[in-house]
Amino acid sequence: MHDKWTKALAAVGYQQMDTYTMLLHRFRTWARSHLDKMTRLSITIGAEQYTASMTRLFACDRPDLVFASAPLFQKIFLYHTMEELEHKSVCYDLYQKYHGGYLRRMLGMGFISYYIWMNVLRRHRYLLRHDGMWDRPHRREFWVFYLGKKGLMRALLPRILEYMRPSFHPWQSDERTLFEDKFGTLSTELGIPGFQYQGKQEGQAAEPVLNKEILAT
Repeated sequence: MHDKWTKALAAVGYQQMDTYTMLLHRFRTWARSHLDKMTRLSITIGAEQYTASMTRLFACDRPDLVFASAPLFQKIFLYHTMEELEHKSVCYDLYQKYHGGYLRRMLGMGFISYYIWMNVLRRHRYLLRHDGMWDRPHRREFWVFYLGKKGLMRALLPRILEYMRPSFHPWQSDERTLFEDKFGTLSTELGIPGFQYQGKQEGQAAEPVLNKEILAT
């Protein structure tokens, strides 16, 4: 789906997006040849923390990013965010099962943080330049969007700091109810089914699905 989106952008004139996709594939090929599996997994779980953190970003800090979007983009935002939230601990649990260490986990987060923000900023700047919107007022708006009081980086920083605790586990916070409270009506209007809670019985509150053995360690 990411590749289809990139090709759609290239088809309407944003050809540089194809180059960014090619560079991403080259990096993945390089990583498979030069990095061991546990190091690659540490990078993946760092990336998963970012994508899961977007749920709280949308629900708490920047719901306008969803509500102000066109209906098709609202549907993409909600589906993608829910999908990332549902599987947010899968790779982390695998990393712990095979005794991945704290230091490697921190190195993976440091690497993916640099990689994500470098590419996000580069691509956003390219899109603005392509549209002739890289003058001083738009550059200021660009940096406010990322670094301002309600900027993306500042909003995500607390979630990233949580990840740095040695005892961290993704399901120590459960954003599903928060997400449904904010976007449940919109999801229903768009035909998006809600989360499926395992072990929920009539008259009981929904509980997050936790791997208690992993949390205990």
